[in-house]
Amino acid sequence: MRNNSIISGVFWTMGERCIAQIVSFVVSIVLARLLSPTDYGVVAILLIFISIADVFVSNGFGAALIQKKDADQLDFSTLLICSVISSIVIYFIIYFLAPIIASFYNNESIVPLMRVMALRIPISGYNTIQRAYISRNMMFKKFFFSTLGGTVVSAIIGIIMAYKGFGAWALVAQNLGNTIVDTIVLSITIDWKPSFRFKLERAISLMSYGWKVLCTSVIGTFFDQLQSLVIGKAFSSADLAYYNKGNQLPSLVSSNVSNSVMTVLFPAFANYSDDYDSIRNITRRAIRMMTYISFPIMIGLAMTAKPLIILLLTEKWEPSIEYMKILSISVAFGLVGDTGLQTIKAIGRSDVLLKLEFVKKPVFLILLVLGLNYGTMGVAVTTAIYSFYAMLMNFGTMGKLINYRFSEQVKDVLSVAILSLIMGVAVYICGLMTFYNYVLEIVIKACVGVAVYILISSITRSQEFIYLVSFAKKKFIK
Repeated sequence: MRNNSIISGVFWTMGERCIAQIVSFVVSIVLARLLSPTDYGVVAILLIFISIADVFVSNGFGAALIQKKDADQLDFSTLLICSVISSIVIYFIIYFLAPIIASFYNNESIVPLMRVMALRIPISGYNTIQRAYISRNMMFKKFFFSTLGGTVVSAIIGIIMAYKGFGAWALVAQNLGNTIVDTIVLSITIDWKPSFRFKLERAISLMSYGWKVLCTSVIGTFFDQLQSLVIGKAFSSADLAYYNKGNQLPSLVSSNVSNSVMTVLFPAFANYSDDYDSIRNITRRAIRMMTYISFPIMIGLAMTAKPLIILLLTEKWEPSIEYMKILSISVAFGLVGDTGLQTIKAIGRSDVLLKLEFVKKPVFLILLVLGLNYGTMGVAVTTAIYSFYAMLMNFGTMGKLINYRFSEQVKDVLSVAILSLIMGVAVYICGLMTFYNYVLEIVIKACVGVAVYILISSITRSQEFIYLVSFAKKKFIK
């Protein structure tokens, strides 16, 4: 029953994310054809700082509400007030820092763009409590209309503005519009309404857990964005745009798979936070399932990077091809490794999460410095190396907490990953053929990859394959 509830949640959340991301991706293709790499690079610089600021309101508060088993209306209203007030303070900090950031990058156009885009931060302060309520109550169908509505409306706004020649402002409007519509739709579709009651004791109690999650997220996001910050400064906004575009498709899949699975896993884990046997069993299945889903997709993206980039974005984005190949592998390691972090967070060991960041991030800095000596491609390679290292560290730490031995983890991942490697070899051999049409090349490689993966999964009687087929049949019959 537990597994069915979790997989059902993943099913609906992934459906919501896939539809929204498909729309968003189509829009990004249109905008990439209308806008220049420089426009994208400027907005990428803005997102470095907005993303870091966003973490202060989107993490910690929501995680504390989800993790607390008996969270009530007073808990939600208390943290809502904390979230909104802190988000307003953060907005004004960004507002006054905008000229300094613009001076750092020698681009004065950043000032108005950043001040407008940062308006999404106070809105996110409210939205994060809405989402915590939905996740806490496992009501994942509610995300569908809000995400889809925000994606479609913001897409229309962005395309119209890009067509009219607004440049980077089109991307800013799209980004801000998505958050606004998402929040409005959730306000209409969920039965939770703010009561604006506050109790200091509740805030202190909840944030004794939440602040550690918040610090962990801030550190993680800062170092994730540090690459973009350094690339944008050391090279050019166009170089940053090529790097980010190379990461777009891998990130698209990552956000769909990760958000879908993790959104469901964390509250599911939290429900059994005292039952370590259940946590261990759920974690093992989650890690195997994440590997089974993410590895073949990422290997497939790496094998079809060239035709995908040129066909979708045109030849002006050709420098992004090699980045996409390397970053696809990096994302695969990251997806699997993040599953371990959800387990640690769900059992209430936010202190361990924070300590883990202090162990991993010095290695990240060393690898980033080494990578910069070899240009942006060097940064991409060292990013993949770090993702693999972080996955091992997450597994080792998580395993000790729930008695899930490292040797068992390696066995679980390898037994599933080998299927993906066999599929990758088949697709590579297929790629040795001469193709005269990029669409044909993508279709043939995809068909070969899917066919080989299903065949070897069936021959080896993969647990994940059997489970997914069984679950799909039940849903279809129902």
